[in-house]
Amino acid sequence: MKIEIKNLGPISTFDFDLSKDFNIIFGQNNIGKSYAITAIYLILKNLTRLRSSPIELDYYYLRRRLHGFPVDQSTFLRGDRNLMAQIDSIQEKLIGKIKSSVQEEIDVTSEVERIFKTILNQAIVQELEKSFKNSFSSIENLSNKYSDEKFSIVLVFEDFSFSLTSKDNGLLIENLKVNIPVIVKKIHTNRRLNFAKERITVYFNTKAKDDRSRDLSLLDILFGKLYNGIRREITQVANQIYFLPASRSGLYQALSTFSAVIAELSKSRSFLSTKIELPNISEPVSDYFLYLANISNRKSKEFNEIIKEIEKEILKGEVLFNKDTKKIVFSPSDIKVELDLSFTSSMISEIAPIVAYLKYIISSEVDSPYIIQESRGKKPYNVLFIEEPEAHLHPAIQVKLTELFCKLIESNVKIIITSHSNYMFNKLSNLILEGNVDHNNVGSYLMKMTENGSIVDKLAMKPDRDGIEDQNFADVAEQLYEERIRIYEKLNKDAASASSQ
Repeated sequence: MKIEIKNLGPISTFDFDLSKDFNIIFGQNNIGKSYAITAIYLILKNLTRLRSSPIELDYYYLRRRLHGFPVDQSTFLRGDRNLMAQIDSIQEKLIGKIKSSVQEEIDVTSEVERIFKTILNQAIVQELEKSFKNSFSSIENLSNKYSDEKFSIVLVFEDFSFSLTSKDNGLLIENLKVNIPVIVKKIHTNRRLNFAKERITVYFNTKAKDDRSRDLSLLDILFGKLYNGIRREITQVANQIYFLPASRSGLYQALSTFSAVIAELSKSRSFLSTKIELPNISEPVSDYFLYLANISNRKSKEFNEIIKEIEKEILKGEVLFNKDTKKIVFSPSDIKVELDLSFTSSMISEIAPIVAYLKYIISSEVDSPYIIQESRGKKPYNVLFIEEPEAHLHPAIQVKLTELFCKLIESNVKIIITSHSNYMFNKLSNLILEGNVDHNNVGSYLMKMTENGSIVDKLAMKPDRDGIEDQNFADVAEQLYEERIRIYEKLNKDAASASSQ
């Protein structure tokens, strides 16, 4: 599965490959890194909802209805009740088209694409539109800031692709294309669908006594092949999605304080004479806080070794959840005390939320009966987005954190980070060179600014067996070195001039 972002805010183009396990995005400030990972997070979050979508649960009832069997209307179509009518209508028109055609084979790909677009609009787009509005305020204002071109996001799956664009401050599916043709073939008996690499064949029994008994069902294509295909691909890349924003410690402390204030205000709302306006919080930040605010005291055992390594070698103490105050606290190894994060060092307060997620929140437990185990036998991945994990950290800590991220990959956690750290970059490159990290599982993205917005240079920092070539930090290091040489030359010249006098 791939995501192609076009003309989103400061971004001209950004291509992202979800098959990679460790993804790191580099680039200067204000170039669109946060825009990119926010959009990717929202898309993944909404796609994972397909595993429990009411539309899929209606498949069985829809199929029975289309084949003339009685169904219980109270349990059928818990999604949009117009969907059945639309599929029914297209199915009936198709039967008329096939009957009147003199050809033995009829291409019905466009009909399949049309109804599948309707299904996806209900299953994905409506909720994704809410997420984008929650995070970017206005969808209409998301067009390219430099060229004013209309934004679009292209989702590429194995069996089909489609693009999302804006219309009337909302999202709309366009250009849905099924990759292989869907052909109806006339025969004289009933026969099941045939899914081949080059085509999907639907058989139409010309000898059937009535239309309902003909073995023609778009549902087997729409749900059995296409809709379930999305779920399979999403399952391969993501189970649960988590987002840790930049300045995560400050956000957590501020929002924790505000939640107490809001709770107190709600008790006295009858005495308030003026309306209180609350600031807008983007959906990733809101999700981040809600996860931390709803921590229980139950610990995950999956990342025990990694957590112990972080606490022992980096933090020199434990990150704990205080069940009385309902807050994350820090307990130093040499002192029996629990400190609020606001009273700890910036290094501890920035790493503590990451540890809290690993210890109390992230779980490999399957959240849906539709999760399919990957062929290599691993559990489904959890995807962890982290903005600027190096913030407030000494270079030695940044290097150690990079090692620990690579260990998380071995525990079925996909890492997606934005970074300005030369130290994290060099450590990852060294781990690839050593053979401790497979370069094929690493996505390294360098964003560069053009006159039409930022783009991803796909070749500049592409990982290979020798690591990753430095196309981001080397120029600055070289400029500083040359500046130092010029300063020495000037000092030597001034000293020589002074001695000659």
